[in-house]
Amino acid sequence: MRQMSYSEKEFIVHASTSKIGPTMAHKLRTSLRGGYEFIKPKVVDYKNLRRDINRVIGYKVAQMIVNTMNDRQAHCPNYSFEFNYKDNVLDYMFWANEIEKAYYAKFGDVISFDATFQTNNNEIIESYSWLLKSFLKTHGKEPTLVLTDQDAAIKQAIENVFPNSKHRLCMWHIMKKLKSKEFNLEDMRWFKDMFTKRDSWILGYFNDIAMCGLMKTTSRSESMNSFFNTYSESDNLLLNFMMNYDTAIQKQRNTQRELDNTSKKTSYKMQTPREIELQASKVEIKAEDKEINCNCQHFKRDCENVKLVNDSYYNFESCLDIIRDDKKKLALFVEKKQMLLKEFKSESDYTSAGLKSNTDGEVVCKLMGVSIPNPKEINIHVPQVQSNKGSGIKKRIPSASEVVYENSKKEHRMCSGCEKRVPHNLRTCLVRIVAAQSTKDI
Repeated sequence: MRQMSYSEKEFIVHASTSKIGPTMAHKLRTSLRGGYEFIKPKVVDYKNLRRDINRVIGYKVAQMIVNTMNDRQAHCPNYSFEFNYKDNVLDYMFWANEIEKAYYAKFGDVISFDATFQTNNNEIIESYSWLLKSFLKTHGKEPTLVLTDQDAAIKQAIENVFPNSKHRLCMWHIMKKLKSKEFNLEDMRWFKDMFTKRDSWILGYFNDIAMCGLMKTTSRSESMNSFFNTYSESDNLLLNFMMNYDTAIQKQRNTQRELDNTSKKTSYKMQTPREIELQASKVEIKAEDKEINCNCQHFKRDCENVKLVNDSYYNFESCLDIIRDDKKKLALFVEKKQMLLKEFKSESDYTSAGLKSNTDGEVVCKLMGVSIPNPKEINIHVPQVQSNKGSGIKKRIPSASEVVYENSKKEHRMCSGCEKRVPHNLRTCLVRIVAAQSTKDI
């Protein structure tokens, strides 16, 4: 960690929140600085930083993320966080901030749950019940309708926790199974069961409910999964996932603000010359003002300090933009900057890697915006990684040329048709096929 400056470490960590790995981060840094001769650390140093951060966090990650969420809840009055652990192992987590609660209060009539995973062995009524109870405790009201797949466990959990909500099955899962049911349909048990449950999936039974265009869990859930996959990786630690999730949410809300601004600033194109349409186009509907304590997602961190750092970057780049073509002013700017740098170094115990008194743990705390708990205070651990069936061998799929090359090195069997060692047998032997065709013609 000591070979890189703090700004470079910060760049690597910030890049990782947008799913930019060490190798790509090094390429970006090199391009921004103007070439490899201006970059001291190598790619391996960038990779080692991620390794060192994971080493410092290690087994403490579950306790760290719980402490971080509790800090958010303490500093943001309307922030909700629920978790559960058994035998000192973290089992469940659920959180929602003020904006998410406001969205649900306004638009939470219909919700979809796509909570089926290929490698999750905890898809039981108890797990789903805990999730739905935490959801109800956080948002304070049941949804009008819940859309899920045909999981029996979540169906029972919805009946227990959301007794006043209607439960509907996802059309996509049903139609996908329908394609595999062919012939003798009247005797298929699956069709009989689906006919019995027709009030749970046929659209005609839900005419009295505004579905908001939500007919399939995949139409929303898979699009959200695709969106979050652009920011997160499957091998991330819980803490990295939380940071990537925050970045994705910031992107989503920024897009929403841009769309809101466009809708407010764009003039409506009249379809008719009537006055009533003109009046309707001028009506402005304002949302209720809500107080947000912190919108930088750092919560307990010094928000003013973060703002000053960002302002300093902006001012520095603005100065360079103005004097870029003036050599005299550039030389003066560099001279004054070096004088200021010497002054700051003389007044503080600082090296290129940061404060001399900072340990690796303190550096990680600053980079990640978290606090590392004392080993004696760690009561919650991450679950043990399970080796799922079929995932033990991690080899890439060979190309066609590689398959041909590997097969060419093997000794071929003797073909009884042409009596040669060739990569075919009697059934596909051309000598036998030609001879059989000649006999047939005669």
